[in-house]
Amino acid sequence: MSKGTVGTGWKLVWRHSKILWWVFAVNLILGFLATITPRVQLGSVLDRSLESNKFVNGFDMGAFIELVSKPEVTLTALMRGSIIFTYLFFVFMLFILGGILTAYREDRRLTMGEFFEASGAYFWRMVRLFLLSIIPMIVIGIIVSIFFGISSRLASEVSTFYVRIAGIVVGVILFLLLRLWFDVSQVRAVAQNEHGMFHNLRRAFRITTRALGGLLWMYLRISIVAWVVLWLGLWLWTHLPASHIGLSWLLLQFVLLTQIFARLWQRASSVAWYANYAEEHPAAVVEFTTPHPAEIGEVPGASVPAPEPTRPGPPPPEPTGYSS
Repeated sequence: MSKGTVGTGWKLVWRHSKILWWVFAVNLILGFLATITPRVQLGSVLDRSLESNKFVNGFDMGAFIELVSKPEVTLTALMRGSIIFTYLFFVFMLFILGGILTAYREDRRLTMGEFFEASGAYFWRMVRLFLLSIIPMIVIGIIVSIFFGISSRLASEVSTFYVRIAGIVVGVILFLLLRLWFDVSQVRAVAQNEHGMFHNLRRAFRITTRALGGLLWMYLRISIVAWVVLWLGLWLWTHLPASHIGLSWLLLQFVLLTQIFARLWQRASSVAWYANYAEEHPAAVVEFTTPHPAEIGEVPGASVPAPEPTRPGPPPPEPTGYSS
């Protein structure tokens, strides 16, 4: 059922590439703002110090530990700034999600007003879905922690390694299933203009489980592409000389752009899949009311009665042989 949806999702992201560039630009601006505090604090210590050579030409872990232990550098403040801007980006993505899904669903160029109108109309519904997703996320975290707890009790290091790998694999698969479920819920909330999120989650769960194999394979293919690009990008980054700051920055921004593209690709593919699935299985997706049989004069389970045979009329009089 996911045949062709991955390619269709790619085309949707490409046709609406303005969304991709807007998301990347906002991420870039927030990332720049997040570096102000570290730049000021670290610059006050390293700008006129020979210790900076240990970070310009490479990365010295011992020098970094010594740096953050100085009273002029507060590691908590460095992390707090990054976390705050991370949350801001998350809220921004949650706000524009309704506009993104609307643009992909209607497959037309929305004006700025239409885009943000759709974003505002669905924002509170997306917030409720996110809050509901916290519960299964906690359950997944507990399951993974159980694997790690079992591995810590094993005597063999090899067994410990394999049990932890199994826990990570199980956690990734469960997280993908959770993402599928809530992505379909978000698409359905936009497509059906659903207001009740509990009802929406139940319906989306039924839809997702009926086509779980195709949906999981669709998301897994896109995730594999994103993981491979991420691994290659980080591998190249670790082999670049530390003095090539501009090239390192461009490489990391390219990796980030591909990760954003992959997530939007999954979003667009889920929209395309939902549209195809709704056409093939409208009763499972599109909700409508069917009139009761009593309202249209039918009895359930009764067959259509056969027409009664017509009774033959009286036979014609026999001829007498006389003519009038």
